[in-house]
Amino acid sequence: MTDSALTKIDTNRIGFFVGAGASIEFGIPSMTQMTTTFAEKIRKRPEEELFNTIYNSLAKAYWRDNVDLEAIMSVIIGLKEEAHLRDNIGELGLFLLERKGIEPTLGFSPDMETLNNLEQEFKKHIRDNVAIKKPEKIDLARKVYLDFFKQLGTVTNSDSGGDSSPFAYAAKWPIFTTNYDNLIEDFWVRHRRFPLDLGFEMKDTRRVMNADRFQLYYTEKATAHSYMPLIKLHGSANWVREKNDEIVEHRLFLNVDDVRSTSGSADIIEEILIYPLSQKQLHFTPFMQLFRILEAELQKRDLWIIIGYSFRDIVIRTMFEKYMGKMTGRKRRLLLVHPHANEQIKPLFQSHLRDQLTCMDTYFAKQNYEQVNKEIARELLSLRDS
Repeated sequence: MTDSALTKIDTNRIGFFVGAGASIEFGIPSMTQMTTTFAEKIRKRPEEELFNTIYNSLAKAYWRDNVDLEAIMSVIIGLKEEAHLRDNIGELGLFLLERKGIEPTLGFSPDMETLNNLEQEFKKHIRDNVAIKKPEKIDLARKVYLDFFKQLGTVTNSDSGGDSSPFAYAAKWPIFTTNYDNLIEDFWVRHRRFPLDLGFEMKDTRRVMNADRFQLYYTEKATAHSYMPLIKLHGSANWVREKNDEIVEHRLFLNVDDVRSTSGSADIIEEILIYPLSQKQLHFTPFMQLFRILEAELQKRDLWIIIGYSFRDIVIRTMFEKYMGKMTGRKRRLLLVHPHANEQIKPLFQSHLRDQLTCMDTYFAKQNYEQVNKEIARELLSLRDS
């Protein structure tokens, strides 16, 4: 083994987690941006008054800059579930209301049809915004990811990619994402011609999800598959549940509305997405299996590169904290690449775990992406023996 190989990081130690911030420069708006454009979209429509009531009330509590689509969706869902109002408020909320002498009731009666319309319009707005249909943005994403994986190739013992412009590739690398877009699939499969395993297998002429098989390949005791796994924890814009209850992967950069427009009227049941705050779906296929894979990989790997993810999702944050707190072997280290990593993300973690976070307060994929990618590789290498 060469001296160079001895100084590099074993790819078996590394995991990736990609959030919404990684895709903003490629044309996918943030949740806050989507909220603004949605308000413009429904202006002078029946849903506008209810939307403004929700938005303005949240703005008083959190300030306008902190009100985004996720917060508004949580209120919409809560209003629709009036019978479970006390459950949705939770014990702490009920305690605080009781101390103020406030009865936990809605206090007003929103029209259910308007609520339903607002929810469906919101979901369609999300779908429309995550299906990239601008070639120049796809080209940019390919350049950024190619440079990113080239830089990782300088500090890891990964494969070279097998061509004149080598980049890091490791069949055992898991890439987790909560993003609905198809930019990672486009880079690896269409641009670099490297297969990914997303849990689908060929059935007739379709790619159909086999979530149990996918989970089996990536549990603690199973032998890893020969393809790099991409685990889309919140689903994907191009995943559709069809009439036989099978989950089918359709062409990249399509969404359920595109598929529905070229299908029979009864062919399509629903999209396979976890919208903000729709955590109930975590208990059903395929999301149940996808989160079990995350848990298994968190046990195995001690170096995680987190790009553009805010950790506002308490389920995912708790899973990371659980394994960061385990004292067997090396401490798990998180390299956070986010413009507000120190200010906004680090305080979310339990205080005794914060020394395991390395924060890079920077944007991913801006004009200086080559320099940022080099810094990510250097920071990762610095964590090798920590």
